[in-house]
Amino acid sequence: MPEVGGEQLAVVAKTRFPGMKVAYLSVHSERKLQQLAETTGADGFIRKSSDFDRIVAQVEALLTAPPRPDRYQAAMAQLRAKYSNKVVEQLDALQDQLAEAAAKGADPAVAGAAKQLAHRIHGTAATYGFEDVAEVTRSIEDELGELIASQQPFTEPMLERATRALRRVQQSLAEQAG
Repeated sequence: MPEVGGEQLAVVAKTRFPGMKVAYLSVHSERKLQQLAETTGADGFIRKSSDFDRIVAQVEALLTAPPRPDRYQAAMAQLRAKYSNKVVEQLDALQDQLAEAAAKGADPAVAGAAKQLAHRIHGTAATYGFEDVAEVTRSIEDELGELIASQQPFTEPMLERATRALRRVQQSLAEQAG
């Protein structure tokens, strides 16, 4: 996922699967990495430079410790807030690409770029739990994929349908933001 790094993935995974254990494993021992592990809700931090018995003991302790959902819920809320601002810009960019696709008709490069952006938005939105955004962008992605495969043009009525759907999602995001 191009817009989700390891820290974000750890938070999302822990949110979706609260019993999952996450540990950072690093050759570096800087305190800032340990703090990053703590703030993203990781259950442990293991240094690769530790001797084998210590690593085994840390993994065993990690696996037997009870889940601590409080450690990652705040991190997930921060990620969602950060992404909610970014997704509005991404939806605007998708709208622009769709308008260009409609203007250029059957140009597969333009439709392909719009499809790729819709795919990226869909994946990241689904990861962060923005299901309405994921559903709309997946629908747009699928429609563009079918058009590209059949070499059909992206038409004005298709653009109008996609625009209405994108506006609904943007309105929903604005309402959620308060």
